[in-house]
Amino acid sequence: MNRALPPPPSCHPPAQAEDEEVPFPIAEETNSPAPKKHKLGDHANISDEEDGYTNPIFRTCTVYDSEEENYCPDIPGAKMDKPLWEKYWKQIKESEGFDITDCPGGCWMTTICPMQYYLNSTENVDQLKGYAGEALEHYNSINGTSYEVENILKVNGQAVGRYFAYYLTFSTKNGENDTFQAKVLEDLDDSIECLIIRPKVATMG
Repeated sequence: MNRALPPPPSCHPPAQAEDEEVPFPIAEETNSPAPKKHKLGDHANISDEEDGYTNPIFRTCTVYDSEEENYCPDIPGAKMDKPLWEKYWKQIKESEGFDITDCPGGCWMTTICPMQYYLNSTENVDQLKGYAGEALEHYNSINGTSYEVENILKVNGQAVGRYFAYYLTFSTKNGENDTFQAKVLEDLDDSIECLIIRPKVATMG
C-alpha cells in the first residue's frame, strides 16, 4: 500500500536494570504468534479490554538509557528535552496513544507519532475511513447501533516490525454526532486487525 509519507520510526528498547521501576511496559521483540489477520470485509475480533499495553507489539519505551542522543530529534544540534519526553509518555499512557499533543519529534526512541499530514491525501483518508468503517461495523453488530463513519479527525501512528498501527479518532453519524476511537493494526500484506473500537474516552489526569 502506498503511503503519502514514510511512517514514524519504530521503538527500540533501552537497557533496563532488573529492579528498576517502570511506569508502563517496554517495547520488545518476542516470539509470540503474529496477530490474527483480517481483510477488509471480515469481522475482526475487536475488544477494548484485550488490547492496551498487554500486547507486546505496542509496549512503549519509558525508561531513559545512557545514550542521550537516542532521545534527540533528528535535527543538527538538537538536545534532549526531558520534560517534553515526560509529557509525551504521560499522554501515551493516559490516552492509550490516541491523544498526543507533545511529541519530541522523530528520533530513535519515538514510538507513537501524530500523523495529521497523512490526512492531506484523499487516498489516505479513504483508506482510513475504510479501516474505521470495518471497526464500526463490528461495534454496531454487538450494540445494535447503526453508526456510520463521517470524518477522520485525527490519526496517530506506530511502526513495529512488519506491522503499522493506526490510532484513529473519527466522527460518526446516525442521527447523533458522536466521536469514536479505533486502533487498527495493518500488516505488510494489507490485512488488518482491529484492536480497539469504542466511543471516545476522556483523557485522564
